[in-house]
Formats: sequence, C-alpha cells, structure tokens
Amino acid sequence: MTCYSWRGGEGWEGLREHVARALDALRFYEERGYGVLVEQRLGVEDGAGLLRLLVALHDLGKAADGYQGACDAGPCGFRGHEYISAYAAYPVFEGLYGRRVADAAAAAIMLHHHTMRDRLDGVPREWRLRGECLVELGGLVGVDLSRVRAGGSRRGVEGFARPLEGRVRGMFPGVAVLLYPLVVVDNVAAARRGGGGTMVGEEAVRLYGEWRRNRIIW
Repeated sequence: MTCYSWRGGEGWEGLREHVARALDALRFYEERGYGVLVEQRLGVEDGAGLLRLLVALHDLGKAADGYQGACDAGPCGFRGHEYISAYAAYPVFEGLYGRRVADAAAAAIMLHHHTMRDRLDGVPREWRLRGECLVELGGLVGVDLSRVRAGGSRRGVEGFARPLEGRVRGMFPGVAVLLYPLVVVDNVAAARRGGGGTMVGEEAVRLYGEWRRNRIIW
C-alpha cells in the first residue's frame, strides 16, 4: 500500500521519498557542523541525530488514515497534518531527550508550515496512523517508533497544540534552531519533486545545487 506525501493531478510522491529527499538536503547543514549549534542551544549530546529524527518525523501526520484514504482515491491534501505530526511524535522525543527538547521539537514540527495559519480545522475528527507508513519512516533513521501516538482525535490534538503554542515565545531560541533547517529542507524536498514550489524552495534548490557541485560552505 502506498504512503503518500503528495498527490496532484500530475502525479504523486511517496512519504518515504519526500522524507528521504529532505534528509539528503539536511546534509548541507550536517557538513557545516550545524549539529553543534543544536547541542549548544538545547543541551543535547547528539544535535545531528536530533535533527535527523526531527526531519524524519516532521510529516508523520500525513500517515493518518483520513488523509491517506483520500489520496488512495485521487488528488488530495494534508491540511493540519503538522499538528498530528507534533502530537504523534512527541513521546518519541520525550523518551530520548526529555520534555524540554520534546517541547522544542514538537513546536518546530507544528510550525513548519507557519505561513499557513491555524490549520487545526483540517485535522480529521478521528484518525489513526497507517502502520506501514510508520515502518517506512522508522527505517529511514533506524529509530524505534513504538512510542508514537498512533491514533487520536482533533480534540486531543488541539488540547496538545494550543498550550504548546502558548509556550513557544518563551522557548523560541530552542525552537528556532530546529525550525530554520526544517523549513528549508522541507521546501527543498518539495521543490525537487517537480511541478513548482515556493520561492523559498526554488531559491534553496538553487543554492543546494551549487553546494552539491562545489561543496561551498556559506
């Protein structure tokens, strides 16, 4: 069964393929030693590992059966998936890094479509993540995802998201150090899929191409 990340009139992209492209783009940051900044800002021992897990799980919510079922039938959308992603992934980050880092990681995931304001109304009233999608994502980074919240409701997601949104301002330096590369690599992955993309994505792909050719470090 296909796990979709996108399906439009011109084709589709699998969730695993999208995340793999984003992880490939993340190498730009890894080779610049960006993980050290994450370690300093959040007090973790493996900043690069945290970033890879963040990128691997940022679209976890797209695996919800409501979205995937619509994609099985034809062109579809994923409005609100970022909230499910943050809610579902939170216990994984908390188990590995503690609550403070889990808050920052979940907030970064929740805000990675921050220009599309307040999309909670797109979260299905009841949802469950497709197991095969979890297997695909866990395999990309070799992490046990048994702690993932595999199902829930819009009310439960909102009850998680609203208080977290209220705490973002007080912990923004830790959120920002994760959010910045996540937004960039997500846009790079989407733009590399083809069929257009955002201005951020197109410019990032241009710079990413130069880096791939020349290994230039800005």
